[in-house]
Amino acid sequence: RLFPTELYPAFFTAVSSSIKTLCTRTKYLGGQAAFISVLHTWTRRMHLHPHIHTLIPAVGLSDTGSTLHHPRNEEYLIPHKALARATRDALRALLKDTHPDILARIPPAVWSTDWVAQCQSAGRGRSALRYLAAYVKKSAFHQDRLEGFTSDGRLILRYRDSADNRIKHEALTPHELIRRWLQHALPKGLVRVRHYGWLSPAAHKAQRRV
Repeated sequence: RLFPTELYPAFFTAVSSSIKTLCTRTKYLGGQAAFISVLHTWTRRMHLHPHIHTLIPAVGLSDTGSTLHHPRNEEYLIPHKALARATRDALRALLKDTHPDILARIPPAVWSTDWVAQCQSAGRGRSALRYLAAYVKKSAFHQDRLEGFTSDGRLILRYRDSADNRIKHEALTPHELIRRWLQHALPKGLVRVRHYGWLSPAAHKAQRRV
């Protein structure tokens, strides 16, 4: 296997633990955060690029669950560099404890390189949910992106280049198109959308018992 499927749940754990830890700090949210995370595995050209999109309401709960905590600045929640660094270190520690064989296959330079985390406002209410829903509904490929074929039988894939935001085209053999698509077939039983904190199923059950 080129990409160990064990990395998917490990990545979820690393991201969620980092968000929870940062949000408890008083200079950020100062309370228990809740959020929804969605696994996204593809680029616009259908290459394998696992990453996680997370929607975090800008409100937290106190340890007792009776007090609401709001960020000091409603346009700013947590720093992206701190989140990237915490996620990188958490994933490495997790792999060291649970999958040392996978850790040994990853070049050491990965853990000294600055990772990238993008933090931005997604709006309020319905607009925020629409933002996240786009990543839940979409798949790596849709047939509308095919715009014919070349004289030698290659399929023409349309995509938008994130570098300049322009529509471009790439000619792929049928086998290459299928190969890229199948990279995004997730392991059976893997939950792609996960809820944490007071948005989690466990929290809902606890609230109903009160």
